[in-house]
Amino acid sequence: MKKMRLKIEKWAHGGYTLVHFEGKPIFVSGGIPGEEVDITLSKEEKKISFGIVSDVITPSPLRISSDCSLFGDCGGCSYRHLPYSEELKIKTKLLHELFPFYNREIQIISGSSHKYRNNVQWQTDGTSIGFFARDSHILLEVESCPNLPFELQPKNVLKKDIQKLQTERIQENRKNPRKLEFRLGKDGKAILSNEPSSVLVFGREYKIPEYGFFQINSHLIEPWLTEIKLMLGDAKSILELFCGVGVIGLALDQKFDLYSGYEINKTSILCAESNKNKTSQNHYRFTAKDLYKDPLPKKDLKLTTWIVNPPRSGLNELILKQMEENKPKLVLYSSCNAHTLQRDSKTILKMGFVLEELKLVDFFPRTQHYEVLAKFSR
Repeated sequence: MKKMRLKIEKWAHGGYTLVHFEGKPIFVSGGIPGEEVDITLSKEEKKISFGIVSDVITPSPLRISSDCSLFGDCGGCSYRHLPYSEELKIKTKLLHELFPFYNREIQIISGSSHKYRNNVQWQTDGTSIGFFARDSHILLEVESCPNLPFELQPKNVLKKDIQKLQTERIQENRKNPRKLEFRLGKDGKAILSNEPSSVLVFGREYKIPEYGFFQINSHLIEPWLTEIKLMLGDAKSILELFCGVGVIGLALDQKFDLYSGYEINKTSILCAESNKNKTSQNHYRFTAKDLYKDPLPKKDLKLTTWIVNPPRSGLNELILKQMEENKPKLVLYSSCNAHTLQRDSKTILKMGFVLEELKLVDFFPRTQHYEVLAKFSR
């Protein structure tokens, strides 16, 4: 592979730094601005290239030794060569670049940068367990991961589940690694994600269906919900889109006059109804609907406060059109993809909203990812 010696220029989105060579941008993993480094190109495209730092010639004073021997080879983390405090500064700066018109300080909600995940997707060939190497589907064997608690580490994965996969590989003549998902149950033990489970939030138990979505950071779920409650203020009627198992609406424990939550996954809606039955919020309604394809009932579109917590793809034309036509007073957007939030924000601002608050919730320490809370009001 092609190698070159260059000076890192600046931070870029996606966990990369940026350099230029002969006018062409190269997005580099493992660098720090100001460093002179040797770069090994991993992928070359017509207009851009990607590379990995192979040697540091002039290190930045910010550089620290990684606490993971696989950092750089594993595709999961982007910032293990920096103090966590610097990572938060980088993420905040990059978020501000996406919203340059927001002239207030971006509040940061963060917790421990270690052992924070409550689920994991291991790859296994029936013998070895690990993650895929960066930019490949090559299995990288992992002995331990700093992002995981004790119960989810490879050495603690149930042997019978590995043996079962090994048997399936022989029967089906499989050569490629298989995905094996685990999550923490409410008792703190690891269980396979293809089984229903439950979690405790503010001391209350919430059911989650098999392979159901739930925020992965055990340390920040309650602080995230607390911020949402503060941002909602005295809102009385709530329309929640992509409500999952109902945790946001139910855990806020506010006396909304009306609440209607929608989610495409029918088993999640069944769990939401079950979770509701353990509270006093019997007037809440949870409905299964494909929000990207099916219009919402007019009575729910008239609810004055909307909470949207979409997948990484963000909102689509149908949802935004319904928002524009029905003019809610407040939209609270929780996003796991700042770029689609930025895209959707342009449309929302044209409807007459202002971006009142912007908060960075670091659900994914040491990686390129983070959550954003944005409050739009009229």
